[in-house]
Amino acid sequence: MSSEEGGPSVEEPTPPSGDTAPPPSGDEAPPPSGEETPPPPAMQDPGDFTLSVEGDAPSVSEVSDYRDLIPSEEEDEGESQSQRVRPRMAPRPVQSALSDVLSQSSRRSSKYRRSMSGIPNLQETLKERQARFRDARENRKSKIDPSYRYIFEILAAKLGLDLITVEELILDCPSEVLFTVLDASDGLLNGIKSMLSSIFLPAILATSNWGALNQSKQGESEKHIFTETINRYLSFLDGARISIEGTVMLKKIDNIDFSKLHTFEEVTAAASNSETVRQLEEVLMIWYKQIEQVLIESEQMRKEADDSGPLTELEHWKRMSAKFNYIIEQIKGSSCKAVINVLTVAHSKLLKNWRDLDARITDTANESKDNVRYLYTLEKVCQPLYNYDLI
Repeated sequence: MSSEEGGPSVEEPTPPSGDTAPPPSGDEAPPPSGEETPPPPAMQDPGDFTLSVEGDAPSVSEVSDYRDLIPSEEEDEGESQSQRVRPRMAPRPVQSALSDVLSQSSRRSSKYRRSMSGIPNLQETLKERQARFRDARENRKSKIDPSYRYIFEILAAKLGLDLITVEELILDCPSEVLFTVLDASDGLLNGIKSMLSSIFLPAILATSNWGALNQSKQGESEKHIFTETINRYLSFLDGARISIEGTVMLKKIDNIDFSKLHTFEEVTAAASNSETVRQLEEVLMIWYKQIEQVLIESEQMRKEADDSGPLTELEHWKRMSAKFNYIIEQIKGSSCKAVINVLTVAHSKLLKNWRDLDARITDTANESKDNVRYLYTLEKVCQPLYNYDLI
């Protein structure tokens, strides 16, 4: 091929002969981009193509060589994809997978046979239980007499149910039901103590059927500890009643409306009224004398029985702690705070004595609380001294 305008004339190259190596296939990875590969050998056969150039123009073979030096992006992408592909594991033999499935199914079937083996016995047990329950229900129904029907009528009236529903409910109960009446006319604590000391404790002491507890010395000790626990609970109820009865109620003042002494304006107006200040000072003196009397009684020596011990001391300090704490709660109340605020604005001289009394009652209450906390730690250690005869 020749150029008519003076340009280079190039003849198309002939196909390569059979001796030349074929180009690399797409499956083969190209050489890394960082390394330069030597250019393929140039075709020097003059019969293949001719090149006529003017001047110093480069040949076509040289241009093609430079292009071969530029790495191909498509080949890089193919290389990265080939590197990311994980090798597949060799497939398991069909015989081993089938044997695993058969072994698992055989294990499940054997487990099912073992679980189903006890179903006939379970069904027989349920039938026996149902028969026993029906027999027991018929036995309970045969024992219903007019006294029971009277109780059923009362329950039906109180619960808003009909008589048949109450009767069926009682018959379906698998255990006995105990009905008691508590007489709380003298107070709830007295009612509970009277019921325990008059009904339950005598019944416990009179019984002789203690089961396995009658067969060992440890059982006798457990019975004694149980009865002593009930006696201590009765003493606790009595002490709680005495503590409630021994609380000191600060005198209520009816001629003064303490609800109108809350805001700063109300307190200032009351402090500017001499008659109101005088009335509030009288109220404060009444409360002062009540609290001082309690402190004097607490500091006196008390007489105790000869057989008294740490638990008696514990009961005493529990009562004293309850008494002092109740007084402190009243001092922190709204009525007492209103009186103190008015007298503080009026600069009353009684406040000095009142603050001293407040500090004394607070210290005494803290002392009682500490004594109770200390004696509680000794209660478990001292309890065997009360349960056993050491002589």
